[in-house]
Parts: sequence; C-alpha cells; structure tokens
Amino acid sequence: MSILLGIISDIHDHRSHLQAVLADAAARDVEHLLCLGDMGAPKILLMCIASRIPCTAIYGNNDAEKHKMALVAHESEGAFTLMNNTYGVVTMGGRTLCMIHHPTLALSLARSGDYDAVFYGHNHTLHQEYVGDCLVCNPGEICGYSTGTVSYAIYDTASNTAESITLSSYSL
Repeated sequence: MSILLGIISDIHDHRSHLQAVLADAAARDVEHLLCLGDMGAPKILLMCIASRIPCTAIYGNNDAEKHKMALVAHESEGAFTLMNNTYGVVTMGGRTLCMIHHPTLALSLARSGDYDAVFYGHNHTLHQEYVGDCLVCNPGEICGYSTGTVSYAIYDTASNTAESITLSSYSL
C-alpha cells in the first residue's frame, strides 16, 4: 500500500513558512507528516493539527516548552503523536522508518539494515542518498534561516523514494 508522507524539519517557530508547507503538502495529497524536530513552541503543533494531516514528531535540540507540547499532543486525540525523544521508529505503508534529529548517526542506522529509510534534520541541508537499499534523507529546513530556502520532502512508501520540495518566495 502506497502512502505519501511529508517529511519536515527545523521549523524553529517560523509559522508563515510552516503554513505554506502545510498547504502545499495538502495540495499534493500528503497523508501523514513526519517531523524531525526543532519545531519551536506548542503553537506549531496546533498548526499541524489544524491542517488535518496527522503528524508524528520527535524533539530536536531547540524545542521549548516540551511539557506543554506533550500536553497539546496528548489532547489532539491522535492527530499529533509526539515521541518523547530525539529519535523514533515508525512503520507505515509496509516500511520501517527511522526518524532522528541529529545527522551523526543517520548513516550508521542506514547501514544496520533495519530500516527502509532514515530521515534526519538538524543541519538544515537538503540531502538524499542510498546506503544499500536504505534511503537516507534530510528534508532541509522550513525556517529558511541557514540556507535561505524553505524545503521539505515527500516520501512514497511504495517506491522508497523521496522528492525534495522547495517553495519559492512567491508561495510564502
């Protein structure tokens, strides 16, 4: 079964960019979001919930108000799942997917053979490669602070591929 997943990271509380990404993801029929951390504050979770695209997230090193974020996720009735760490594993569309905020372990996790894809964030840099049959992907940044580019990825569970999506300034 093919599922389209939106892979997002490094929002850093940039709400207008997140709104543009959520609208773009909805227009492309993204069925679920995986957020790789550095959301910023609880309002980011509320925006994701309001988008009606279910989301599974991990923390990054710059997430504030973790207790409040956990409460928002708990009260979302399953619309937002927040793992209590900077890494997590999910199974979707028949694929085993690893989410990790820091890039240092991404390649080692891919080499383990345990995952179909490893998604990471933190360094804000778009990146894709395969380690054997495992896709390793960084969707870039939503905030645009480091690279000046707002980007995310759409992962297709059927093909085990990801498309990098860059939003131009006219859509922001």
